[in-house]
Amino acid sequence: SSGLAVNDQVPDSPTNNFSTLNPLMNDPSNLVTYSEGNLKSAQTNRYFSGCSSMIMSKAIGGKWYFEASAVAGDGNNPVIGVTQLKPIMSAIFNNATGTQGRAYEYHSYDGARRSPVSSGVGTQDGSGSNTYRHEANWGSTWQLDIMSVALDMDNMKVWFGLNGAWQDSGDPAGDANSAFSSLDDEDYVFWLQDGSGGADNDTTWIANFGQDSSFAGTETAQGNADANGIGDFYYAPPSGFLALCTANLP
Repeated sequence: SSGLAVNDQVPDSPTNNFSTLNPLMNDPSNLVTYSEGNLKSAQTNRYFSGCSSMIMSKAIGGKWYFEASAVAGDGNNPVIGVTQLKPIMSAIFNNATGTQGRAYEYHSYDGARRSPVSSGVGTQDGSGSNTYRHEANWGSTWQLDIMSVALDMDNMKVWFGLNGAWQDSGDPAGDANSAFSSLDDEDYVFWLQDGSGGADNDTTWIANFGQDSSFAGTETAQGNADANGIGDFYYAPPSGFLALCTANLP
């Protein structure tokens, strides 16, 4: 019990466990290295950088909040969002390369929102099973910043925040100006991607599902809890949105 920093202690307990990044989910062609209790992920090429170990289900519903900090990069261009569980699992466990799944995303290099073609937002990008719609300059560009995601599984909407500012005048608490609405009725996980807009974009992420607002000691902890008094977030979760942990599950 020596050599431990304050941020090495997290509030998980036998009665409440927080989500982490899922170490079993990996891109076989571009392996992710996990550390810091599976909250830190480092990639060596591009695409998949991690997803939440807990699932947000349409059957269960609820409103969920998540933060992640991009702390280092070579080429940068990280991506954050939510992705459907079944396609990403199928791609990974069938050794698909360049794993992406069917995701609703916020891209850093051009401030774009990107989604499956069925969403009808933006111009069509790609073809076949990997067809997306891409709307550049939807939000601000970003690189090594603290990002927020609010996912409403009751109404199938998602919002994206940059350094505490919800993009496109978004207001998750007021149910206004979501990045995407009418998400496909599927199960979802929070999603981190290594890079976009070109190869060899290496990004190191540190995720926070409510257990460490210092992001492994890279920031000053802020201590914001959700409406149930649970969690340690850098930015205050929107009213009604909760930490992804067992105590908040029905």
